[in-house]
Amino acid sequence: MNKHQKAAHKPGELKVSKSAVPELLELSCSNDPDDRLHAAKYLCPCHIQGRIPSVWDAVLRMMEDEDRRVRLQAWHTWEDGGLPDDEPLFARMEEIYKREPDSKVRNFARTIIGKRLAEREQLERTLLHLSVKPAQRGKCDFC
Repeated sequence: MNKHQKAAHKPGELKVSKSAVPELLELSCSNDPDDRLHAAKYLCPCHIQGRIPSVWDAVLRMMEDEDRRVRLQAWHTWEDGGLPDDEPLFARMEEIYKREPDSKVRNFARTIIGKRLAEREQLERTLLHLSVKPAQRGKCDFC
């Protein structure tokens, strides 16, 4: 667990009941950016104490919100909740990251997904290196 996940289990951390999740999902679609910001903050697995697919869909949607604060909080939710193991979901996050217009949000997102992106690039370079066959120089490779 990271430091945010550990902090969620300390006394005093606000827990969100499963019955409050539909209300938070509704707030995530509100016209008021403060409502969306509130939803992005409390739709975190640290507060919900679980992983719900509709919650992750809402968080992904808020990562593309028009309000910079909402986008930043949505990325923070991924930081607290941990990156998904699902490759298509991670690819969607990467596309959102590439389209992010705000440098502060983009830099924060890079701290969250950067290590995983670098690992994938290193693996791709290694596989490319293994697949390239050396060119023959003459009649045999010893000449």
